[in-house]
Amino acid sequence: MLEDPQIVKLMREVAAGIFPAKDLLAVKSDPVSDEYGVDALDITLLLTDQVAEQLTGDQLISLLREMHDSLLERGDERFPHLSFRTPADPGAVDFSV
Repeated sequence: MLEDPQIVKLMREVAAGIFPAKDLLAVKSDPVSDEYGVDALDITLLLTDQVAEQLTGDQLISLLREMHDSLLERGDERFPHLSFRTPADPGAVDFSV
């Protein structure tokens, strides 16, 4: 399994194919278990308001597929559960390491 810094780096690389790198402000990755007890990853992207407003369902599906494929290529079989936030969203998400 990949370590958190590797996952964050990989997510940034994958996201660069979907939207400009300047619009991805931060990435947070947390190991979790899904509802069946299978290891998974919660990945939260902190995006600029502008890019978040313009994201399409196709872009999100592409991002999820590419992230999953990239993890598998590196021997990490955990499924990524993606979510995104913007700086203006209510609720605290701690993006500090």
